[in-house]
Amino acid sequence: MLTCYDNLNTAISDMLGTSTAQPVLTRVTGGDINEAFRVSVNGTTLFAKRNQPHRLNDFKEECQGLLALSQGALDTAKPLAFVLDDRHAWLLLEWIDTGKPADNFWTNFAERLAATHQSVTAKTFGWKNTEQTQWIDYFREYKLRPKLEKAPLNSRTQRLGERLLAKLENYLLPPTRPQLVHGDFMTNAQGQAVLIDPHAYYGHGEVDVALAQLFGGFHSSFYATYTEVYGLEAGFQERADIYNLYHLLNHLILFGNSYLPACQRVIERYA
Repeated sequence: MLTCYDNLNTAISDMLGTSTAQPVLTRVTGGDINEAFRVSVNGTTLFAKRNQPHRLNDFKEECQGLLALSQGALDTAKPLAFVLDDRHAWLLLEWIDTGKPADNFWTNFAERLAATHQSVTAKTFGWKNTEQTQWIDYFREYKLRPKLEKAPLNSRTQRLGERLLAKLENYLLPPTRPQLVHGDFMTNAQGQAVLIDPHAYYGHGEVDVALAQLFGGFHSSFYATYTEVYGLEAGFQERADIYNLYHLLNHLILFGNSYLPACQRVIERYA
């Protein structure tokens, strides 16, 4: 595990091997949960994420996910250090430059994602204290049920949600073995994909492909290549809707009622 410092300047000085560091922090876009900064010091550029002190464990989970994903065929942002000071928790990572994707970006991304799903596996589904031996049990109890219980749904939709939970075996298929998934599909790129911001766990590789569909932006060659390399069994689109319900519910909880109609449509269709 990375070193946790009590001062940002000390952490950067230690990493760069200098006696003192006076970093310049510039705010950049970096998601909806954390503050994000470009850190410039002595000609070196780093990336920093900042949140409240109690979110340090979230940064540690992210770091563990990146390190696990780095065992596969995909490149990941390299985590460098944690900082916990009086006001904030920080995660320092290498800076990833963005730029024009390579011509084979989407096919290369799909090939390496499929290879990661095939090669980085475990004996149980889940992550840390949520291990289950059965994929559908894990997805029901640790992914979908907690979001259904927390989301602001009316009583009818809640009842339908419970009915859907009881019917998951009618739709979902288990993988041959638990596969490491990114879980929140964020990438950065200059040339080829670099994975960032994971919510990693051992599950079914289909969840990553499903999430790629949810908000768009992935070229059709990505899906064609993944299917050619790894294969997607019949009924994938129905399974994708159910897998993505988890993310829609999470967005409903975090960002409000604009996501409610999409959640209701999926629940009503499959309950």
